[in-house]
Amino acid sequence: MDLRLTKDNLRDTINKDVLGRNSDIKKFINILDECEENMVFAINGAWGCGKTFFIKQLCLILDFDYIRGQGGAEDEEYEKIAAIMDEKEGLRNLELRHEFIPIYYDAWLFDDHDDPLLSLIYTIRKTYRYIGGGVNGEERKDFELRFGKVEMLTSKGFRLFDVEEAEKIRDGFRDLLGELFKVKPNEERERRIVIVIDELDRCRPDYAIKVLERIKHFVDCEKVFFIYCLNKVELCKSIERFYGSGLESTIYLNKFFDVTYDLNVKDVPFYFLYVSRTDRNQKGFNRVALGMVDYLKFSLRECNQYAEMMKNCLVVSGENGVHDRIVKKVLYPIMIGLRISDAMKCQDFVSGRGKEYLAEVFANVSAVQVEMDEILSAPGQQESKANKRRKEKVLEEVYDSFFANESRGNSEVRKIREELHGLLYGR
Repeated sequence: MDLRLTKDNLRDTINKDVLGRNSDIKKFINILDECEENMVFAINGAWGCGKTFFIKQLCLILDFDYIRGQGGAEDEEYEKIAAIMDEKEGLRNLELRHEFIPIYYDAWLFDDHDDPLLSLIYTIRKTYRYIGGGVNGEERKDFELRFGKVEMLTSKGFRLFDVEEAEKIRDGFRDLLGELFKVKPNEERERRIVIVIDELDRCRPDYAIKVLERIKHFVDCEKVFFIYCLNKVELCKSIERFYGSGLESTIYLNKFFDVTYDLNVKDVPFYFLYVSRTDRNQKGFNRVALGMVDYLKFSLRECNQYAEMMKNCLVVSGENGVHDRIVKKVLYPIMIGLRISDAMKCQDFVSGRGKEYLAEVFANVSAVQVEMDEILSAPGQQESKANKRRKEKVLEEVYDSFFANESRGNSEVRKIREELHGLLYGR
């Protein structure tokens, strides 16, 4: 289960700097502020690395700065983010020369449509209503007229070589965006529009390409910046599927962006502790789970799934005997890690064919050896080859009794084995 993109979670992760990205957010906002002309950015990262969270946090801060520039707001939401901005050293002194209106467009949400321009227009209309609360009736009427005009043009199904029709759409779109600059302008700061295009790499190949090319041809507007959040590797695959493998997809893609910003994950284990609501000193803390997150190089999305599935460990029967504790504290987190990272290998593991993988984890995840020391009542014991082999042997024996010898074992072992299978595969 993903960490939900609620305002509470966005604020909390900024406040605690869970992803270690507050400084990156500030740096990116400053880049936007310092640009002398409109630019197109690509935020590039692997699936599950938190691109959407990053851009949503950035939009939240830009929204806050915009409202602050308009004189602030007397509501609880504004006060919460204001308190965080005042407290966090990396964000406290955020002084921008421009005010920004962010518009967030989820391309994947609309990829069943024929024309992305129309759904983008609707997204702009929603933003106008958000920022245009104080506009008078005439201004609102002007906007709706422009909206209707562009909507009508784009819905006609024009052809790209119909130059006259294309020019009408381009001019109408620019006029529509221009209305956003008229709503309560700040006399001290120039306004800029930031349009975020998210989830492009998840769209149908033809739709993803249409988004890129439509915006390239029709939305080249002064003081309007575009930010694409994408996985460049996957998007290149989409382009090659559409145009054929002979196309240099990377070169083709790069022509749409002025700057590419690579988004990296800095502290995934800390993020896992955050989403699992545990810390290293807490009674329920599972050090093996944390070790597996690091060993398997989990993405943030995989951490969300792992944390959710690890909660199920609490319902497994038995918790006092050595064997039961090894199952719950060592084997279960290994199994769940495999369930997320390699389903076929997980099937082998629970079918008793996972001794080789178990030995690999034992040798490379130090948390497994530390946990085995705790369970066998030998914490802090001087490490030796004999002691290490003893721990590994006990672990192998427990693994065999629960998985390799399914026809044997007492009723309690069989009961726990059935519970583990059920938790893994939803039975």
